[in-house]
Amino acid sequence: TCSCDVGETCCGTTCTNTEVAPFNCGGCGVVCAGGLVCSLGACQPACVEPTTLCGGRCVNADTDPDNCGGCGIGCASGLCATGVCTAATPGHVVLIGHSYRTRRSGMSRLAGNAVFIPAGATVDVLAYEGDATTAVVRGTDAAIDQVAMERGRMWTKTAAAMAADIPALLGTADVFLLYSQMRATDLELQTLGTDLQTALDTFVSRGGVVVVTDGGGTHAGTWQVLDEALLLAASGRTDVSLATLSVVAPADTIANLVPLAYRGESDTVRFTTTAGTVVVEHAMGPVVIHRIVTP
Repeated sequence: TCSCDVGETCCGTTCTNTEVAPFNCGGCGVVCAGGLVCSLGACQPACVEPTTLCGGRCVNADTDPDNCGGCGIGCASGLCATGVCTAATPGHVVLIGHSYRTRRSGMSRLAGNAVFIPAGATVDVLAYEGDATTAVVRGTDAAIDQVAMERGRMWTKTAAAMAADIPALLGTADVFLLYSQMRATDLELQTLGTDLQTALDTFVSRGGVVVVTDGGGTHAGTWQVLDEALLLAASGRTDVSLATLSVVAPADTIANLVPLAYRGESDTVRFTTTAGTVVVEHAMGPVVIHRIVTP
């Protein structure tokens, strides 16, 4: 006889888990023949995709919280999505009506505050330049660098070379940053949003932050990516460059240390939408919108 923990059975003088033990499968002395594995107390064929064998069980490493992304990787939260442990934290979608081709310090804090929503000393940002201009990319990165220095925090940038690379790279990112796509066409923006809909929905659902800047270009707006991805509904934008803008939600994290009134530099736009919380507005409509997505 032997004294076994809960969930184990004494077979001879050894405690065994008959749920997964190939030589005591479902009961003492029950041996699984060649090519079979013991899973849930029964001899079954070897694992088939998308499952894999972990500890004698066929598990889906994309969703199993005890084998998340690989055998033996447990999730403290009990939540596993696309092979990554997740916590039940809200996701965020931030649409900023500035291209950051030109900027001032107060305006810069909007982009920086959005990127640093996730906790931790370092934030991992997956960025997609696509059809953004060099000036837009440099200006946006400089805005984030400014806030990083002010807060004593760091960010790492991984650039997705192609849109097709984004879904796989989102798995290790805290933030997805889409620069204002000044040289894109409406069809390209709409297609990008449609193609990324599932990946971005999963990303936001696990607490990820999506930041999109807009302004400039001859198309209807980079906001179309969010609309087609079903993350933030909008129907248009209007140029309001050099107009005075007002912070109307000063308690929102996106507005931290942003002047209550400031001038929107070149390529500033307002949006036609009722979605999310308006953080900054022009007299005729919202310029910065923050949508919180609860798990």
